[in-house]
Amino acid sequence: EKGIYSIENFLSARRLMYWQVYMHKTVVGVENMLIQIIRRAKELSGDSITGNRALNYFLANAVSLEELSGNEQLMNDFCFLDDYDLLGAMKIWRDHPDRVLSELCSMLTERRLFRVLLSGQRFPEEEILERGNEVQQQLSLSEEERGYFFVQGMKSNAAYIGGGQKIKVLMKSGEVKDIAFASDLPNIKAMRKIV
Repeated sequence: EKGIYSIENFLSARRLMYWQVYMHKTVVGVENMLIQIIRRAKELSGDSITGNRALNYFLANAVSLEELSGNEQLMNDFCFLDDYDLLGAMKIWRDHPDRVLSELCSMLTERRLFRVLLSGQRFPEEEILERGNEVQQQLSLSEEERGYFFVQGMKSNAAYIGGGQKIKVLMKSGEVKDIAFASDLPNIKAMRKIV
């Protein structure tokens, strides 16, 4: 029970880190750019896509979690990959003949990042189509290419979901309670809500 305030502080800090760092618009934009770069590189793998041996393998092959966990060499190769491997490959891919891969890599390495719009409500479908058309026209993209430069999705944050793995507190009385109910601060209960 003496640790309740430390747990409350941890959960509050976690919530702030998600909103201010992990889910910051710049981070979300870069993450989506990386996803699109890897997606395109996987589609082109074998067509003069160069990277280190491990990166080339994972780009060329769909590896399941079972395969990864059952093959020590594959797991070592996967764990050995890092941001330097991707950054080095992106510097090479900037000059790739594929326009999509080349442009995405140039944009990311030159810090011309995706612009991110966030809303507490779902964007109307008309607005999504309009913005997608604007991007397509600005960059002179085909319909297929547009999907690499205009993405949409959802982000959510819940600092503490007391579902399967609860934070349990042993009270002085001997009773064990979920932190959301052991705490006298209402914000811990509020942190259970997905935002």
